[in-house]
Amino acid sequence: MRELYWEEFQKKCCWDETIDSLVRQAWARKAAQSYGQYLFNMRSPKRNKHGFKPTHISLEVWNSWQLKWNTDEYKLKSEQNKKNKRNGVADGVAKPTHNAGSASHLKIASDLAIFLMAAYTKKTGRAGS
Repeated sequence: MRELYWEEFQKKCCWDETIDSLVRQAWARKAAQSYGQYLFNMRSPKRNKHGFKPTHISLEVWNSWQLKWNTDEYKLKSEQNKKNKRNGVADGVAKPTHNAGSASHLKIASDLAIFLMAAYTKKTGRAGS
C-alpha cells in the first residue's frame, strides 16, 4: 500500500534525480507522521466523541484496531510515549523545554565565541588571542 501512495506522490511532484533518496526519506517520515495522526484522531475520545467507525474503513479492520487499542500492552506503551513527549509528565502541565526565548544570530555567535574561548583556555591553560 505504501508503494501505491509513493507512486501517486511521484506523479504529482518533481525533483532532481540526485536527491531521490532524500525525497523518499522525507516522504516516508511525513507519511508516517500523517498516518499516526490519522489513527490518533480515530481513537481519541475528544476527536471521535461517539467512537463511530469511519465509513471508509471495513468493520473487520475497525474491530481489529479496537482489539489492539484495548490491550494492556498497547495502553502501557501509549502512556509511556505520552510521558516521553511531555518531558516525563503524563497529565497536567508539562515542563517547558525551551525557556530562553529567541536569540539573534549575532547573540548566538557571541555566546559560541565565549564558550570556545573558555574551552580553549581550560584545555591549554592560557588565554587565546
